[in-house]
Amino acid sequence: FDLWRTGSFFRGFNVGYYNYGSGTKSADDFLALAAAGANLAQIQSNEGTVDLAPPYGTNPGGVTSLDDMVAWCREARVYYVIAVREGPGRQSVDLDADDTIWQNTDEQQRYAQMLADIVSRYRGDPYFAAINVMVEPNPLRTQIWDTILNPDDLRAALSTAGIDVNAMMTLFISSIRAVDAQLPIIVQNVVWSGPEWWSLMQRQDDPYVIYDFHTYEPYGFSHPPCDQADCEGVIYPGEYFGQTYMVTASPSGCSRRGALL
Repeated sequence: FDLWRTGSFFRGFNVGYYNYGSGTKSADDFLALAAAGANLAQIQSNEGTVDLAPPYGTNPGGVTSLDDMVAWCREARVYYVIAVREGPGRQSVDLDADDTIWQNTDEQQRYAQMLADIVSRYRGDPYFAAINVMVEPNPLRTQIWDTILNPDDLRAALSTAGIDVNAMMTLFISSIRAVDAQLPIIVQNVVWSGPEWWSLMQRQDDPYVIYDFHTYEPYGFSHPPCDQADCEGVIYPGEYFGQTYMVTASPSGCSRRGALL
C-alpha cells in the first residue's frame, strides 16, 4: 500500500480485454510494456471467474485468461491490478442495463465470494498490487441524464429502488479481508466513477482502500467523432463546448485525474 502512496511510483497501462480488439494478449505484449518503461498493468477480468447467471458455475475461460495475464506480468516483472468487470448478476459496464446484482442479495454474496477466491488464488504474489472490485458500477444507468440529472436525483432514485452501492462495497471488502488483511482494494463509484458524483460514496472503514475516479471530460476529446487515429481539430489542451480544457495542478501537486487514497 505504501507504493500507492509514493507519488508517481506506478507507471503503466490499462491492458484491456484478454481477447478483444487487436487480438488475444500474449507475453510479448507485457514484455513490450515493460520495455516502454511501465511497471504496472491493470489486467481485466472481463468475463469474471464465475458465470453471470444461475447456477453461477465456475467460468474456466475467465480463470484461464487471468492465469495467463498474471503469468505474463510475472515474466515481465511488472506489478498488476486485477480489475473485475463481470460476475454473478453483473455484466461489463457496456452491457449493464439488465444487471440484477443491485437488488439481489444472493448475487451480491456470490460476487463477494468470487472476489475472495480471486484474491486467494494470487495471494502472496509480490507483483499483485491491488484488486479493483467492480469497474464502474452503474445501477439505474438507463435513467442517467434522462430522469436522473444530478447526485441528489440519483440518491433519491437509489433509495427508492432499495439499492445501496456503499453497502455492496463494504460486503466486497469484508469478503476479501477474510483471506487477505492488507491487499490494496480499489473502489469506484456510480456513473462511470465520475468525480462529480462522488458525494454519493461513503468512506470505507478500511485503511488499505484506494478510491478511483474517472473523468472523460472533455468528452469531445476522449470520444472523438471519427474512427481515425487523428481526428482533425481534436487536440489537448483545447477548446470544447466553449470551454478551454488544460492540465492543472492542485496545491499538493496532484493532477486532476487519479486516485484518492
